[in-house]
Amino acid sequence: PVAPTHPGTYIVKVESGNPNYTLTGKTSATLPISELQQAQDVSNQVAVTDPSLVYDGKAKVYTAAYEGITDWTIAYYDTEGKKLDSAPVNAGDYWVTINGESENKAVYASITMPFTVTPAQLVIKADNQSIRVGESLPTYTYTVTGLVNGETLDIEPTLTCAADGKTAGTYDIVAKGADAGANYEISYEKGTLTVTKRSSGGGSSSSGSDYIVSVDSDKHGTVTVSPKRADKGDTVTITVKPDKDYELDELTVTDKSGDTIKIKDKGNGKFTFTMPGSKVTVEASFKQIDAEPEAPAFADVPADAYYADAVAWAVKEGITSGTSATTFTPNASCTRAQMVTFLWRANGSPKASGGNPFTDVSADAYYYDAVLWAAERGITSGTTATTFSPNATVTRAQAVTVIYRNVQAQGGGFTGSWMFPCPFTDVPADAYYFESVQWCAMKNITSGTSADTFSPDAPCTRSQIVTFLYRDAQ
Repeated sequence: PVAPTHPGTYIVKVESGNPNYTLTGKTSATLPISELQQAQDVSNQVAVTDPSLVYDGKAKVYTAAYEGITDWTIAYYDTEGKKLDSAPVNAGDYWVTINGESENKAVYASITMPFTVTPAQLVIKADNQSIRVGESLPTYTYTVTGLVNGETLDIEPTLTCAADGKTAGTYDIVAKGADAGANYEISYEKGTLTVTKRSSGGGSSSSGSDYIVSVDSDKHGTVTVSPKRADKGDTVTITVKPDKDYELDELTVTDKSGDTIKIKDKGNGKFTFTMPGSKVTVEASFKQIDAEPEAPAFADVPADAYYADAVAWAVKEGITSGTSATTFTPNASCTRAQMVTFLWRANGSPKASGGNPFTDVSADAYYYDAVLWAAERGITSGTTATTFSPNATVTRAQAVTVIYRNVQAQGGGFTGSWMFPCPFTDVPADAYYFESVQWCAMKNITSGTSADTFSPDAPCTRSQIVTFLYRDAQ
């Protein structure tokens, strides 16, 4: 009369409660109930395959294998414990959880471990160049290796050289100050400018041969040559830079007799030819690029995203660019250096008049002027009296604080009695960012991460920062 619950072997019978019917078929069966077996933890025997943990523009997907477990649940989290929608792509610190269980529940595995996606190594090398004594210094150029998936530099490097063109010798061409975002670590390689003496005596003229550079009258580009004077057999480099919305139409090199000299296309707007025993003329013409229907600037910025207008505004105003020609990477975290640089650019990139109080902010860093300006105006005081920690991730609390302090530096902000109930339960009244959050909420610069939370310690993303700045500028 009672269903069995303990281990043992039982007979199950089916009986009819209606005397008008006779049961046919199988009316009894054996029911064995075995002892409960505890599942075995095989976590330390699971073969976990790590992805490449260097930024390459691809998702960092973990896999796991153990005989008998075919169904795995793998999830990824940021350092704040927030679950990610998918495996991370960008450089940074993360956690992964790997859980699996056999179909008969006899074995299971549960693994949690941290991992770090390190920035890709980017090399910027100044190109070697040469001139003769007395010639104008060339336009210095550089070559970048290591960019992923067609991504571009956020800030191009500056190139300097101590040569004055009047003294023969070799001089270093130094590149510095570039930025490609948090997914890259940049190293620089020097180039060499060789300044040679003019030849004299024999059959050579002390003045050498002249290269005449002429661009058609519309002036829609520039053409430079290096060197501007050379002997027979020397290699001459032509650098062509069309203006915006224009492209090179035709490039020709002719000797003094009008005969065409063969040009080699080296890519990236560079061409070379071998100098004949006479003067040459380099001619270039440019044509306007046919306008095409304007496409969305970034494939990862939907037109209906809350940050779409802010991204368009930030790019137009030169506050930031995309992480590649077709991506903005809106969910990537920003560093403290990037945050003050965005704010600095939004304010017209002014120059600071004071000195540098931070030992970890070098004069050749792209964010140097921005950090000095922010410190001088009291927008940031650094993480200590002498350090700024430029590569640390900026939090949401820090982001709204620098925005509000910039408002105060311009004479704005709260005055008099302004206190009112804070809409966020995770913003204590004694927090350094309390007033900043209040101001930004009141001005609709931010509405928090939910109806009653602000998440002050969460990393601030690229889309959030440009949205804060965009709303503040309206």
